[in-house]
Amino acid sequence: MSRTIRHRAHRADPTTARHADPREAAAATEFTRRLRESLARTLLNAGDATDADASPLTVPRAWAPLGPAQLASAHPGSAVDRLTVRALYERCLLHYRTAVRADDSARGLDDVGAALARFVAANVEALHGTHATRSMLRRLEGQLVGIVRRSPAWSIADVQDRQAFFEQVALLSVLVADCTAQAHLQGQASIENLQRAASGYLRQLIGLDPEWLTLGPEGLALRSDPVLESAPRAAAEAVAWAERVAEPA
Repeated sequence: MSRTIRHRAHRADPTTARHADPREAAAATEFTRRLRESLARTLLNAGDATDADASPLTVPRAWAPLGPAQLASAHPGSAVDRLTVRALYERCLLHYRTAVRADDSARGLDDVGAALARFVAANVEALHGTHATRSMLRRLEGQLVGIVRRSPAWSIADVQDRQAFFEQVALLSVLVADCTAQAHLQGQASIENLQRAASGYLRQLIGLDPEWLTLGPEGLALRSDPVLESAPRAAAEAVAWAERVAEPA
């Protein structure tokens, strides 16, 4: 990862996190709420949601980023903190587009399925330690694209909503992957903070308790033996840790 993106993640201040509005955490649009409901329903009710249409699920690239500002607006800190966090998100999105999916730039399109698969895989790895292989990512992408493509929320969403959704999951996939690598160097407290953040992201974007999710050769599935948390946490509290002000390495 580029040195301009690397940062030192700090433990969230719980008193600050509780002042955040959970309704605005991560993805605040009505479109995203409907989409995560569709994802949750399909994962619960369908054993195999793989997309029969093998074509990529893409959106035209926005002329200026939308997702970083939307995510930063939900940050519970000061205006200066939000500007700093927005800059971090913009660097993460730039890294995704220039290093993770550089070939997409020439087409002027963003691949929603690829970004969503990487987002889910990064958060599941942070929670359960399962590293997604290329074949697992392809299978996961097929599942998620199948769900999204059939979702009424996606079919009626305007271009800006779709663009913002792509940008959010793309930049968060980079952020969570980087935080995962750092947390394992920093110790158990950092790992636990990371897991709370990953749990919040998955709840907000997919709408399922991540303790029920597992990732394997067949893609995403429901665990038969979930380890349930003792009490639910608001997504905003979980997200706050990963969004703390970062220091470039």
